[in-house]
Amino acid sequence: MYGWQSSEGYLYDVLHEMEERLLIEGQWEDMERRRKKYFHITDQGIKFLSNIEQNTDQSLLQIHQFLLDMIKLLQ
Repeated sequence: MYGWQSSEGYLYDVLHEMEERLLIEGQWEDMERRRKKYFHITDQGIKFLSNIEQNTDQSLLQIHQFLLDMIKLLQ
């Protein structure tokens, strides 16, 4: 839709960064084979997600107002 497409490599980079920042915790299904790693969100990750949601809501409201103002100017 926006001309951007994620790749597996990008997703793994994001997962590693989130794990380093203690937003998620990962656990290998089998430590010897290391094929599947399961992640769960931490309490810190839940708080961070809440902040992102609030900031996103505010940003979207600002963008919406900007677009309304632009439409008024162009009419």
